[in-house]
Amino acid sequence: MKAAFFEKFGSASEVLSVGELPDSDVGPGRFGSE
Repeated sequence: MKAAFFEKFGSASEVLSVGELPDSDVGPGRFGSE
């Protein structure tokens, strides 16, 4: 999943910030809570 994600976007460094831990730490649940 990660490999495909990075390959699709290309900007792993940028995606890593908002695409690496969406369902791990900074997911929609966290954003919706705070």
